[in-house]
Amino acid sequence: MNRGKTLVIKSKGRFIVFMAVLIILAAAAVNFAFNSIDVRAENHPSYVTVQVSDGDTLWSIAEQYMSDTNDTREAVYDIQKANNMSGNDNLTVGSTIKVPVYE
Repeated sequence: MNRGKTLVIKSKGRFIVFMAVLIILAAAAVNFAFNSIDVRAENHPSYVTVQVSDGDTLWSIAEQYMSDTNDTREAVYDIQKANNMSGNDNLTVGSTIKVPVYE
């Protein structure tokens, strides 16, 4: 019976380096896959309804409800986006807005 060609490792050093690189790439792929799941979960905030009071600004509301890791400018943008507001929209006392809350 002819089994075909058998593989022979000509250089143990090259084989070891190849296997190490292969293991590192596999570990990186697994790490990327699990981190991608976490990133997608962060993109779905919960919302709080806030009634606008006299003197409220998007900035003050953003500072009140944002997490410690968020930048206030990004929080203001997120509030505008959640409420379909442009940069020129003013808040009206007594109106309600949705404020995204990231945990």
